[in-house]
Amino acid sequence: MWTWSREPRGMRIGDWLGTRCVWCGALDDTGHGLCGGCRRDLPPVVDPCPRCAEPGVGTSCARCRARAPRFDAIVCAYHYGGGAAELVQRLKFSADLAAARALGHGLALAAARLVWDAAPCVVAMPAHWTRLLRRGFNPAAEIARWVARERAWPVDGRLLRRRRGGPAQSSAADEAARRRNVRGAFVAARRRQVPAHVALVDDVVTTGATVDAAARALHSVGVRRVTVLAATRAGRGQ
Repeated sequence: MWTWSREPRGMRIGDWLGTRCVWCGALDDTGHGLCGGCRRDLPPVVDPCPRCAEPGVGTSCARCRARAPRFDAIVCAYHYGGGAAELVQRLKFSADLAAARALGHGLALAAARLVWDAAPCVVAMPAHWTRLLRRGFNPAAEIARWVARERAWPVDGRLLRRRRGGPAQSSAADEAARRRNVRGAFVAARRRQVPAHVALVDDVVTTGATVDAAARALHSVGVRRVTVLAATRAGRGQ
């Protein structure tokens, strides 16, 4: 079944053929990659820290009180578990770009619940060129593309880059090791004008060490505010 689009952009092929839910394969009349039932089954982040979104805290966590991160807040669409974790894995390891659309839509909805003084500039968490070469794409950039499209926010793909690679954060033994892995890993472009507010998009945040390092690089060139938009948030023990 298809429906006529009244949008001025006209009909697309997907409007004629319909789109399928990336999770269950049922017809998705929303066009966002997940049917309503599957989206409702994705786990939310419960009682997050208002700064770093650590699940199950409910108030400012001890880590943020002891060492305030350089980002202003982390906004998450889903808890990293169940179907949400599988969507991230399908995107990262199976190049399932339909999963990026589903995650990006969920993240755009989460961002819409905030009050924004002005439209931020969307910046994807950059990948090192060696990882880009192996994978062929940047998962965070694919999610960021959908967030920017749905929120009608500008995108800057050159403001932030990763100048140093290193082991995957998932292989780090503890939080201190994660911070060492990304210390000095990011550099932001120095320009006459930089956006005042950056929405930094990532696929999954665990300890926040990576986005904190990226936020430091952005602040160093004059960005005044960094809000992290994470498709999923894992607990620190995951």
